[in-house]
Amino acid sequence: MKIAIASDLHDHQEHLTWFLEECKKRNITQCYFLGDMIRPTLAKVLFQSLKTHFIFGNNDGDHVRTMRFATPETKIADYCFDELTVNEKQVFLTHYPLLAENAARSGKYDAVFYGHDHTKHEERLDKTLLVNPGELAGFVTGIISFYVWDTHNNVGEFIVKKQ
Repeated sequence: MKIAIASDLHDHQEHLTWFLEECKKRNITQCYFLGDMIRPTLAKVLFQSLKTHFIFGNNDGDHVRTMRFATPETKIADYCFDELTVNEKQVFLTHYPLLAENAARSGKYDAVFYGHDHTKHEERLDKTLLVNPGELAGFVTGIISFYVWDTHNNVGEFIVKKQ
């Protein structure tokens, strides 16, 4: 199974549209969104388009309204992180790099995904895949990107918008 990993949209509706189109092209139906969507109405679009596991970031202010837009296929984390199992892989999701690095170093997880600093990053810490998908906003690094994770092989690739 392939899952889209995305973060840091910061209200860029046109980049959400691009992201959803790219997911559709790749037959991706699931997403882990790692925070800083900002506007709850954009979360609504995401939730209606993909089965989403959502983590709040430091700039997501209206948690209540965002949660009201959840569909039965939406999972919203209770905290700034979440743990889950997918295809027998232990996964840790967060918005924050320090939490992600500590989780990856623990050796408990097969994959750890995070956002916040807007910088694409992929490395292996022993068996653990540690990934920041970059930013959908594109205003910090100038690169609009997300990551597609292959859950069976525990590998992935960055998808970058051509500008």
